[in-house]
Amino acid sequence: MEALVDGVTERWFTATFRRDNPEEVERIAEQIRATEPDGYAACCAAIRDMDLRPTLSAIKADVLILIGDSDPSTPPQDGELIADNIAGARKEIVHAA
Repeated sequence: MEALVDGVTERWFTATFRRDNPEEVERIAEQIRATEPDGYAACCAAIRDMDLRPTLSAIKADVLILIGDSDPSTPPQDGELIADNIAGARKEIVHAA
């Protein structure tokens, strides 16, 4: 898992956040290191294989979509797509990864 720490923390946290909050980033890095590799791989496969876009319109609850302007995993255009496909969804764009 050590080999994944830098890539994961770079996706989850902006460069500014990593610079200004090294203790918090290290806390998450330790959690990544403690993760079972088989479990991590299975979760990655599940995320890779799921496509929930066709079911978005079935959501009837009040929804707030938080869109990270620096999120490489769910880029802003994907957050917009989610918000556009849930009736009445509100969205906020935040400076985050």
